[in-house]
Amino acid sequence: MFRWGVLFIIVIASLAIGNQWVNDQFIERVYSVSTTKISQPVRIALLTDLHQTRYGERSEMLVAAIERSAPDLVVFGGDMTDLRAEPVVFCNLLDQLGERFPLAFVAGNHEVWTEQLVEIKEMVKAHGGMVLDGVCVSLELREQKMTLCGLDDPVVGLQRYKTQLEKVLSSERSPEDFSLMISHRPEWRRIKLFVEAGFDLILSGHTHGGQIRIPGLLNGLFAPNQGLFPKISGGEYFHQQTVQIVSRGLTRDSFGFPRIFNQPELVIIDLKPQENF
Repeated sequence: MFRWGVLFIIVIASLAIGNQWVNDQFIERVYSVSTTKISQPVRIALLTDLHQTRYGERSEMLVAAIERSAPDLVVFGGDMTDLRAEPVVFCNLLDQLGERFPLAFVAGNHEVWTEQLVEIKEMVKAHGGMVLDGVCVSLELREQKMTLCGLDDPVVGLQRYKTQLEKVLSSERSPEDFSLMISHRPEWRRIKLFVEAGFDLILSGHTHGGQIRIPGLLNGLFAPNQGLFPKISGGEYFHQQTVQIVSRGLTRDSFGFPRIFNQPELVIIDLKPQENF
């Protein structure tokens, strides 16, 4: 019995050490989305829930991965900062990416909680980034028109959030142009309005992948605002004509708990032309 107890402790300790080593690295997870609304491939890099995590002194590991992927657009999907710290890491990323790629930003709950939301938005704008706080912008990627919309996290205030939501939903969008919505929170009760509005792609984060995942058995233990066993915790989801991609985030831990079978990730989305038969 004693030997089995020692063996059990050794196995658990080994798993814990291995899990921590894995979480020190991030993976690049690639999704492919086909659409008839483009004629040339478009690549988007999605970064969410960094929470000031450093991948190198100046995030050089993360920057190098983004550069290798050569995206046409870099999207910051919220919680790049953390309520407990100055947004130094995010600023370093902006310094290195701002002159190389088009940038788009939406605020997560942590950007609001820093009480520096105005300053963070100005920092993004100073680096040439688009701040999507209840607005839609028209842009060209590979000479193709696209519509990009986003809004602040709901903790910005109920009335302010509702105003932004109304602006996004009532915005004029050409049905011929590919439309992209960025919403930090992914739960169905929020994104169903974007599905009904006919957005082609929704990008989200916030869940940290459900904290604990067991391949083939548990697709996330807990997610904020969804509770235990969340339905939308990380991955690709299909809602009628709309595709939703939810990043598991880049932070190494989740609310003080280790991530288990849930490696931090840089998400790459490849939009690919599809013939219209």
